Amino acid sequence: KEIPDSVNTKLTSAATLLAITLLINSAWAQLRHERAPDFEIQKGQNPRMPQLQIALPVYVQVFGLFIHSTASGVGDEKLLHAAKIAADYLDNDRDGRVDNPEVNERLWQVRAGIVMAKDDRAMEQLFDRHGEIFDAYLLQDLYASETHPRGAPHAAGSDQFDAALEEILHIITSAGYSPVYPDVFGELRGSQLANAMDIARGGYFRNVPRSYPPGAWYTYDDRTCSYPCQVTEYIYWALTSLLGGQDFPGRREEISGEWKLNTAQALMSGDRAVVQLLTNPDYHLPTRLPDGN
Repeated sequence: KEIPDSVNTKLTSAATLLAITLLINSAWAQLRHERAPDFEIQKGQNPRMPQLQIALPVYVQVFGLFIHSTASGVGDEKLLHAAKIAADYLDNDRDGRVDNPEVNERLWQVRAGIVMAKDDRAMEQLFDRHGEIFDAYLLQDLYASETHPRGAPHAAGSDQFDAALEEILHIITSAGYSPVYPDVFGELRGSQLANAMDIARGGYFRNVPRSYPPGAWYTYDDRTCSYPCQVTEYIYWALTSLLGGQDFPGRREEISGEWKLNTAQALMSGDRAVVQLLTNPDYHLPTRLPDGN
């Protein structure tokens, strides 16, 4: 039995409308990671990272980066604080646009994200139960127990440091800046950043040495931290020190086993190589310490 022309016309129109809708939705999704975040908490499946739903069903999108959390143990306040720290790193001048579109695009393309759980034990349990779901993405963990919206350096006198400043910067530099500018920020021997780090450590060390030479100011001693990991930690210490994030009473004594140039003045006089990289306007790195506000 032949289908009437009127039905064929309706079917064709419906198919065309569906194709147009899909095209518009695809274009909107592609542009969404370039738009200013609305800090709306989403629950359910993230189309960009669908496998995380089973373990981390709560999330916020911040430009090309996602902040995912468990359904309990984190809370809205700390999730949103992490999202706002990420936004401050990516849009440091707060004009509603990312400061470095290439870095943001890279974060989007590799499906980079922060994953939050209550504490290290809860995170270990997530990996034990659902380890395979994390392999498809580039993720950095952050615990609610170390995320302190009213901690130092945001609040004077606090005895708790806000680790969101560290962990979120790690994913932005390692998954964003490093691959976009491999000769400059690459996490491998010979990049400009790695060369500066080798000076700061008192020489090239593929693995963490038993002790660092006298005069070294970057002396990170975690033996599980590979050379690329050492580079990631180095740019964190350098950039946050330059922005004043390590300059508060008692902080130098607390971190001196890893890092000694904790103020902007100390860094500018003691590690000029890294300061030149961090202040080069071509790379649009932050010039103001994120505060989550």
